[in-house]
Amino acid sequence: MKRVFYFFADLFFYFLSILPKSVLYFISDILFLIIYYLTGYRKRVVYENLINSFPDKSEKEIKQITKKYYRHLCDLVLEDGALIKMSKKKVQSFVRYENPEFLEEYYKLNQNIIMVFGHYGNWEFLSSLPLHTKYSFLPVYKKIQKAYLNSRFLKMRSLFGSKPVRMKETLKVTLDYYKRKDPFILALIADQRPRKKDVNYWIEFFNQDTPVFIGPEKIGKRIKAAIIFVNIEKEKRGLYNIKFSEISNNAKNTEEFEITKLFFNKMDKQISAKPEYWVWSHKRWKYEKTKFMNKN
Repeated sequence: MKRVFYFFADLFFYFLSILPKSVLYFISDILFLIIYYLTGYRKRVVYENLINSFPDKSEKEIKQITKKYYRHLCDLVLEDGALIKMSKKKVQSFVRYENPEFLEEYYKLNQNIIMVFGHYGNWEFLSSLPLHTKYSFLPVYKKIQKAYLNSRFLKMRSLFGSKPVRMKETLKVTLDYYKRKDPFILALIADQRPRKKDVNYWIEFFNQDTPVFIGPEKIGKRIKAAIIFVNIEKEKRGLYNIKFSEISNNAKNTEEFEITKLFFNKMDKQISAKPEYWVWSHKRWKYEKTKFMNKN
């Protein structure tokens, strides 16, 4: 039965991958009607997150952002499904790198890079970066519990020469590359909610006490890496613009938590400009700082 399921699932993803963009997004529009109006998937979570994050916005504005968010979420689901089987040529039609030469300046200096970004736009298209750089590209991922999806996403993330790294092996793999003096980019989604046992630092993010990962700066300091922010901007349906900017040219020379603060400052500006492209259905503010601190 598993083989039959895998066969038809692969067939479905292949079907999505060969569809013209207009048809893909027509299906997305239908999916939006189902999710937004019929199932109401996590609508309460989204609405509460937006109200708490933008207290100055009216109820009408919050509802508009909510609706736009669900439209983008449906685009995201179908784009990622298609990406599993998408050809190199078609992937390149979805993404544009505004300044890939920015990375090569660090490569000439033999400087390793830690690339940080959030759940904004469609971060999966960053898997095409090896087509634009000489660096070894190491995107860090969290294992998906469903074995089939985990295997397909791993394959997709490796299509263009990326070398995905499981989250719990991040430090080990990073140090291996560092010791071998093999120039690399370590890519980290850095806006996630840490597990309780990993909470060590809080910041104010969108008017709320927010536990954050400090891994990027800790690893960066250890290997004296440059820290680069990735802005994945959705210019229109079917086209993402990727732009790189510097947070630090050497993490070793920064103050404690400086990199983390600078990263979330950039995320704040990015999300505030077009909030509908961030993942609001995640329970990002599940922990309350006062209760958490008292308990621990």
